[in-house]
Amino acid sequence: MNKIKKETIADVPVDLVNVIELNKQELISKILHAINVSKNFEKLISDIVNLIKDHTKINAIAIRLKKEEDYPYFYSVGFPKYFVKRESSLLEKSEEDLFDNSGLCDHINLSCMCGMVLQNKISRSEKFITSRGSFWTNSSTRLLMQFSKEQVSKFRNECNRAGYESIALIPIRVNEDTIGLLQMNDKRKNIYTEEVINYFEDLCESIGLAIQIKNREEELTNKTKQLDYENKLLNSLYKINQLLNRFDLSDD
Repeated sequence: MNKIKKETIADVPVDLVNVIELNKQELISKILHAINVSKNFEKLISDIVNLIKDHTKINAIAIRLKKEEDYPYFYSVGFPKYFVKRESSLLEKSEEDLFDNSGLCDHINLSCMCGMVLQNKISRSEKFITSRGSFWTNSSTRLLMQFSKEQVSKFRNECNRAGYESIALIPIRVNEDTIGLLQMNDKRKNIYTEEVINYFEDLCESIGLAIQIKNREEELTNKTKQLDYENKLLNSLYKINQLLNRFDLSDD
């Protein structure tokens, strides 16, 4: 374990670590229950976020989900409205794209640390990145001091400006496809440990599978509705044809 992580773990408030440790099995059970009983995708995601919030008492939690080339906030709790509105889109276009009248951009990039995690652009050798590609820090202020001005300019820094010190960004993946991100921000310092982050990485694997299952269920439901509509249409055409055959519609 590196020096920085030893220092942060030593200062972690025992109460929060204990709260997560005591509630982690219950949280998993409730999330799995929500996955099994939910028939509405939006409600499922909101239930997951609210369950994490209720069980951990972390200040602000959100889930981003992929939408075309972007990963906007799908559901959030605890973040100020201005923050969600300002930070929802991660799209960052090049100067060439600003003059692209076709609307098709070939140089799409996702900004800030969220975008770097989602696009897997940070080396696993960095102290603030886990082996599974998650970002976490127990002091965003101290972390920013380690970067050069040029490096800092690549980040929006809205999380730090909003007063959030402990930040965790955990990708939600299905196999190798990154479909979303769990974001957990808190204004207190030193609330995370490696064990806590690892726990949420495991949890995000379950969330990714749940999203995949729900998407397939919706696809199947839509296909079933389409087939039902087509069958009803064919049946109606058959009845019309039968009705027409009962009458002599020739010119004579």
